[in-house]
Amino acid sequence: MKDLSRILPLALILPGLAAAQCPVAADLEKGIEIETVEGEVESFIRIDPHRVQSLLMYDEGAGTRILLGKGVYLLEVLDEEDGQPVVGTRATYTFPLPVADLPPITPGGGWSTRAAILDADGLSSEVQHYIFGAQARVTIGACSYDMIPIELRYRGEAGEGDIDYLHYLPDLGISYLVRSDYGAHSDIYTYHTIRVAP
Repeated sequence: MKDLSRILPLALILPGLAAAQCPVAADLEKGIEIETVEGEVESFIRIDPHRVQSLLMYDEGAGTRILLGKGVYLLEVLDEEDGQPVVGTRATYTFPLPVADLPPITPGGGWSTRAAILDADGLSSEVQHYIFGAQARVTIGACSYDMIPIELRYRGEAGEGDIDYLHYLPDLGISYLVRSDYGAHSDIYTYHTIRVAP
């Protein structure tokens, strides 16, 4: 008969080690990464109590840096190449509320507002409708989290409209894009890994 005295403690420890690898809110101070099945990596880091910075790398040395209020509300977008900002790509979004006062993300809630946009073309504005769905569970790789789906509808001054679909993870305070509808086209993003940034 096999001696299980050495095997059983290891079997009990391994599930704990696997669970410990799933990021928690405190890891946002160092950074949390999620990766798509196509190999694109988005990293999140907390800037201050009300803002999270995201860096989406989609090509060798090229990416987009995004600043998010409360992990959801778009404050700034800037393209980068080899760690340097690309001239003329910065866009900043200003809401009628301070970042600290932006609405909390709660199941079944929502918010409609007009955001002022400053970019290379000058000053403009767009209407944004945030629709928060019912809380559910989502699994990314070996990790499972509570998730609030968000439908974000944009409408610019010319009347054009796009829709983004986000998953917000309240336990981590971040959101990530799962689908984008623009015109007759849609982009869908599938994620297979979430981890603490190295």
